[in-house]
Amino acid sequence: MCEAAWAAAHGKDTYLAAQFRRFKRRFGTKGETKAIFALAHTMIVIVWHVLANDTTYEELGADYFERRTDTEARQRHLVRQLEALGHTVTLSPTA
Repeated sequence: MCEAAWAAAHGKDTYLAAQFRRFKRRFGTKGETKAIFALAHTMIVIVWHVLANDTTYEELGADYFERRTDTEARQRHLVRQLEALGHTVTLSPTA
């Protein structure tokens, strides 16, 4: 499964390639092996769900994580972080 994860990690514009890049960034510069094992686990979970539910695999796309983020929630989180550091935050939309 790790060999399949290596192949999936080197793909372009796929969910699995984006997931690998995300894992690699999270695990640091020497975490490539951990990222491959995590991607292999993700693939096992996908296979299990496909077989258990008798469905087909639907590619989520490389931009899945960007589409998933809630910008308003992220704004609130960042404002709270800055306020916790002692800053006064005023948000105004850019032109």
